Amino acid sequence: MKKETQIPSPGPDLKGKILRNSPERLYAVLVFLYQWCSPSRTKFFLIPRGKNCWEIKGKNFEWFIPSPRVAYLYAHGLETRLGEVERKYSHPPVEVERGDIVCDVGAYVGDFSVAVARKADRVFAFEPDPFSANCLRKNTAGIEKIHIVQKALWERNTELKFNLRSDFADSSILNVDIGQPIEIIRIQALRLDGWAFETKLEKIDFLKIDAEGAEPEVLKGAETFLNKIDKIAVDCSPERYGKPTFSQVCRFLERKGFKTSISEKYVVYAWKK
Repeated sequence: MKKETQIPSPGPDLKGKILRNSPERLYAVLVFLYQWCSPSRTKFFLIPRGKNCWEIKGKNFEWFIPSPRVAYLYAHGLETRLGEVERKYSHPPVEVERGDIVCDVGAYVGDFSVAVARKADRVFAFEPDPFSANCLRKNTAGIEKIHIVQKALWERNTELKFNLRSDFADSSILNVDIGQPIEIIRIQALRLDGWAFETKLEKIDFLKIDAEGAEPEVLKGAETFLNKIDKIAVDCSPERYGKPTFSQVCRFLERKGFKTSISEKYVVYAWKK
C-alpha cells in the first residue's frame, strides 16, 4: 500500500531527515507532544510492548503496530481505517461476501483480515515479517475465523532472503522502498496452490494480494488453483524496484480467463468471465 504507508508527518516543523532518522522512542515522544498540543488532533498514546511492537491506545480503539512511524494511519479511528482498507480492495463484482473463504496475502498487522472477518467464513492471513506477524496475532486474538500463516508466498517452495523494514511497513522479498533493510533474514516461501491442496481447501472465494512488488510471483504460485478462485484484488503499486506490476498481473490473469480492471490506486480487480 504504497501511498498509505509513507510516513505521516505530525507537522511541517518536524519534516525531513531529523524525523525520518530519529530513534523510534524519540519519534513516539515527538508525535505525542505534537498531537497533545494540537486541539484538532485525535488524542492517543503510543506504548512500547516489547521489541518492534507498539500499542496505539486511544479513547475508543487500540491496535498493535511494529513501529510508531505508521501510528497516524490509525489515529483517526480504527473503524475508519478498517473501512478504508476494505473499500480499497472492493469493486463490484470483486467484493467479500458473507460466507466467503478469504486469503489475505501480505496481511501486515491485520487491517484487511479484521475488516472482512465480519462477513467471511474463514480468513487465512499470510505475513512473513516476524514483527508484523507478532502484531497481527495481537490484533486478531479472539477472532477464531482468522488463521495466521507466517510464511511468504512465491512461485515455488523454497527458502528466501527477506528484507526487513517493519518500521515503514515495507518489508519485502525484493527490495524496500525507503532506505536500506534494517536486517536480512531467511524465510520459508510456499506456492499458494500447493498450500491450498495441503490445507484441503475446495476453493478460495476472495484472494487479496499486497506483496510489495512480488505480485507476479505470488500469482504464478497459485496457477493450478486459479480455476477455484472467484475474485482477486491485487495491490500493484510501484514497489517492484520503483515500478508498478499491474501490466504483468493483468496479462497473467487475463490469460487465465479473468476479466480485469484497474483502480486509480493501482489495485487490479479480477473476476471470472
